[in-house]
Amino acid sequence: MDLENCKDENKIYMYREKFLVYFYSPKRGSSVRYNLKEKSMQKEGNKCWYNVCTQYKFFHGFSLYDVECEDEKFLNMLRKVKDFNSSCTSFSTFVSRLNEALVYENYIVQEVKYHVSSHWRSGRDGSVYTHFKHGLEDYDKSTIKWLKDVDYCVTNGFESFYFEDKEKVINLINILSSIDIPAEKQVSFMDRVARSNYGNFYTLVNEHNYNMKALLTYIFEYLEPFENMTDYRDAMELLKDYYSMAKTIGRNVKRYPKYLRSMHDIITSNYNAYKREYDEILFSKLMKKKFEMERGLYCMVNPTCSKDVIREGTDLNHCVGSYINKILERKTYIIFMREKLEKEKSLVTVEIQDNKIINAKGACNRAVTKEEKTFLEQYCKTQKMELSL
Repeated sequence: MDLENCKDENKIYMYREKFLVYFYSPKRGSSVRYNLKEKSMQKEGNKCWYNVCTQYKFFHGFSLYDVECEDEKFLNMLRKVKDFNSSCTSFSTFVSRLNEALVYENYIVQEVKYHVSSHWRSGRDGSVYTHFKHGLEDYDKSTIKWLKDVDYCVTNGFESFYFEDKEKVINLINILSSIDIPAEKQVSFMDRVARSNYGNFYTLVNEHNYNMKALLTYIFEYLEPFENMTDYRDAMELLKDYYSMAKTIGRNVKRYPKYLRSMHDIITSNYNAYKREYDEILFSKLMKKKFEMERGLYCMVNPTCSKDVIREGTDLNHCVGSYINKILERKTYIIFMREKLEKEKSLVTVEIQDNKIINAKGACNRAVTKEEKTFLEQYCKTQKMELSL
């Protein structure tokens, strides 16, 4: 910059040389500079520059709109940052914090949205600032592209979330980009996940080993359109509870069930039954060995304890777990129909009352097949029971 042509006393002239930002005032007849590397304000004297405190006198009466600079992009960037910092009223203080201001440079240059509430609002101890810790250049290129594509507004919360586990968030962003969903839904989902620092989504992926892409596909391509679950937090919480309760009971269930709300209600009923204390001695005494039988492909197997009934309900997605009190009160009798070669695998739950089979239900309360019904007819004939489904 040619200082000889900088004569307007109502102006401050600014130019930048790498990590040094110079300010010249014709009115003061002197210059100051800010050293970005050392984070210090400096003044010239005896042909050298030395560190000084903020230069209130030098900048007094001026604002960034009184500054002229050959690099208009740089000047406009500083003005925008200053406008966002309503709590930083002093031009001198602003200059002494240029390091914090320049963290937003690439956001503005690349036109990526960002929002920080009162960047330089001090805490009670006067030392707490809420400005970003990372410039846009610290983000992965694929992330920057996604921020632009979906018009995402970066916040302090997103910044913390991103850099706490950068690799995982990049993976999440790449998966979101690969799924055919509108930009506004990607933004909404990312906001909620970032606010909760993954929350239930993190639990499902990390603790229950859910595949991230499969989980997102389930949320957006099934739960939202077919079960009208538009609130992603509710959907993930319901799925997490459903799966966590099943694991507590000790059963493997479908990771991505149809009719999630109904399945959640059933597993909740079974889980509550699982937590209760039952009279296991009485339960065992009530089981009748004579009701067990094998014939052809199938067999009838008694539960050995109350938890067997609960697991049966969990495996087949029905609420037989809530029948335990009725069993103990001798109001009903539950026995399991299984394939003879897979006695440990749930197939059909059979309910007996008054020497009649009144219920026989498979997974999700399905009716028995023709072959299963034939076996039950043979069973009733042997046990001298009536089949009354």
